Amino acid sequence: MALKITNIEEAFLHIKSMPDTKLINETDDYQVFQISETRPSEVHFFDQDLRETDERNVQTAKILSGVKYFYFIDKYGLQWEFEQGHSDIGD
Repeated sequence: MALKITNIEEAFLHIKSMPDTKLINETDDYQVFQISETRPSEVHFFDQDLRETDERNVQTAKILSGVKYFYFIDKYGLQWEFEQGHSDIGD
């Protein structure tokens, strides 16, 4: 399950401190990740020729480049993803 949040660094520290919750990777290196810069040419839509690029590609690449996320498992064993950086791609 994925939840969209506004302050992912604060949420990460809070989840990390909860006794019944664990991060998907418990090493000290695990952190909030950010998707690397995405170019419009790397984004394709099903109704679009692969050689074509339009405003949808530009906007989607911009949104993707700002997404941050991390994963954790709650006390019931459910895996969650917290995301920050977009509402819905395509809107």
